[in-house]
Amino acid sequence: MSEELEKACTVFGLYHGEIDWLSFSTKLFQDGRLVGFVGCNQQGWYARPRQYGLNRVAPSAEQVIALLGVRATVAA
Repeated sequence: MSEELEKACTVFGLYHGEIDWLSFSTKLFQDGRLVGFVGCNQQGWYARPRQYGLNRVAPSAEQVIALLGVRATVAA
């Protein structure tokens, strides 16, 4: 999972904060700006733009990051 997240972050030009390994979740940043939260649980990959709110779910880290409205910066 962490490898998939690292690869997806590279595609979008993002970096993440410290990973909470118990819930496998973290904050995503772009140019020092918080983009949103991403993680993985029994439902699959999820993202949300704010700390609290509804999770948007997708089958891959790359797809769920795109749900945050972030555009890819490099060819996948």
